[in-house]
Amino acid sequence: MSDRTPTPITERSLGTMSLMQRAPEQFGELVHRYGDLLDRSLMGRSNQELARLIEDLSEISDCLGILGAGPRDTVDLHKAAMTTRLEVCSAHKTKGYVEEGRLLLLQLMGHLLSFYRRLSWGRGPAFRSRPENHTETLAAPGDTGKQP
Repeated sequence: MSDRTPTPITERSLGTMSLMQRAPEQFGELVHRYGDLLDRSLMGRSNQELARLIEDLSEISDCLGILGAGPRDTVDLHKAAMTTRLEVCSAHKTKGYVEEGRLLLLQLMGHLLSFYRRLSWGRGPAFRSRPENHTETLAAPGDTGKQP
């Protein structure tokens, strides 16, 4: 009992391993790319830079989607990139990384959700047309709707 490491909840409930364990090389590359995005995000955003940042973030989310990553994997990716950044920076810069990192993580999760939504079989909710007559009446049991 004491020699085993605890199994993460996603592995126990879904039977899947984290991306960090399944594909460590790809995970390391994505951590590096995401860390670069964190640096660029912290430096400031012009409209042109913002467009490139969103495009690069979308590419990272596509890579995550192709690898079958989930929300926990995006958090692990963010955590790994932030850990390497926060070890060597000042307190003021740490605050900036934390603020920008939160926004970047939410955007990454949104892009990943869009990736999976594009792959889904359905085309969204099917809306039923409403009947023209909006008044509804309750019929008595055994009533056929015919007038005597």
